[in-house]
Amino acid sequence: MTIHSTSSGVLDYLASIRESLPGTYDPARASVLLAGSVGWGIKNSQTPGTDWDIHIILPAGDYAVFIASAGAAFLIDDKTHSPPIFGQFHPMDWLDERLHSSDRKWWPLYLWIVENGQWVHCTDEVRSAISRARAMFDRDNLNLIRDHFVTFCVRKLDVKSCGANKQFVSENLYLGECLTAGLQAFSLAHGEPYPYLKWLPYWVANSCGGTELVAAAQECWTSGFEIRERLAVIRKMEAMIVAAIREQHGDQPWLDEWWKFLPN
Repeated sequence: MTIHSTSSGVLDYLASIRESLPGTYDPARASVLLAGSVGWGIKNSQTPGTDWDIHIILPAGDYAVFIASAGAAFLIDDKTHSPPIFGQFHPMDWLDERLHSSDRKWWPLYLWIVENGQWVHCTDEVRSAISRARAMFDRDNLNLIRDHFVTFCVRKLDVKSCGANKQFVSENLYLGECLTAGLQAFSLAHGEPYPYLKWLPYWVANSCGGTELVAAAQECWTSGFEIRERLAVIRKMEAMIVAAIREQHGDQPWLDEWWKFLPN
């Protein structure tokens, strides 16, 4: 199904259930985002039965009236439709909070979601919020890269420490955090936010030129549990990440002395 036909399908579906929605719902004032693997075009995560994951964002005043009629828990969960449809209704505040969070590991994810999802209908209010979030991302990009790179380096030491002490469960927990921060830093270095963990390797490999980096991350899990082998692979990943950062942003003091930039 093409992007155009999917968008039309979502609009047709919402029109077909219009009578079952509260009378205060105004399609012209609602922004509709098709998310999930279908909306983001990640075809290797799609099957014929992959559902349509829809977010419907209403102006704050409209949403207040909407939930007063429908209830705050109102949603669409239509398993009889082909494909199945799951739809959630949100106030504009919901989007603003996610795009302008003070948590630097939170809002880049939501920026990726709204920039790479398929907007079936997008109001000027939502378009403006996304534009402001992208401007904030561009201004703060180098700080975001630094924070994620420092996290990668800290977790690398945690992996080493736990491996040396044969704390195998903790070693693997820290390894996951280390690889996550590394892949995220690589995406940020290329001027892009990042997706959910489920699609992070796919994104880095296919949209950021990080095929070798993702292969190295995979090697961390397939090379066995010998800590020396794992650390050798992590160091190889670090070299790739550092090279990408330097290529895009020049030399940075925290690339060599990252421990001086630990968060308070």
